[in-house]
Amino acid sequence: MIEDLSIVSTLNLINARVKDFVHLEAYIHSFAGNRLTINVGEELIYYYNFQAVFEDVFMVSMNTSAFLNTRVPWLSIVPAPECFEINRRFRVEIGNTVFQLDNEDRLPFFVAAKSISYLPTVGGRPGKPCTLN
Repeated sequence: MIEDLSIVSTLNLINARVKDFVHLEAYIHSFAGNRLTINVGEELIYYYNFQAVFEDVFMVSMNTSAFLNTRVPWLSIVPAPECFEINRRFRVEIGNTVFQLDNEDRLPFFVAAKSISYLPTVGGRPGKPCTLN
């Protein structure tokens, strides 16, 4: 499977940001149309530190919230042969990337989508999407 370099760069950016913290929570903020937005923060009751936004979502298999283990990467692209099993199980269409979202409980969550972006907060409010070239 050939991975899109912008997707890999975005995953690296998000995972580096996760490692900046001792404790993080992730919560599905919205799933409207084909866009899934996950808020990630130290204390989600009050604010979030950034968002992971999946575009053109095909499939989601995850809890609405989770605690993250900040010592390991949170997001990754599912490698073969695991990807083939997930594709078979959820009938993921060609053109989607299957992302794995890890958590403290070591329960893998999955999102199949065309792309992902990192949205930082600016003064506690959403900022502009970070695009990497």
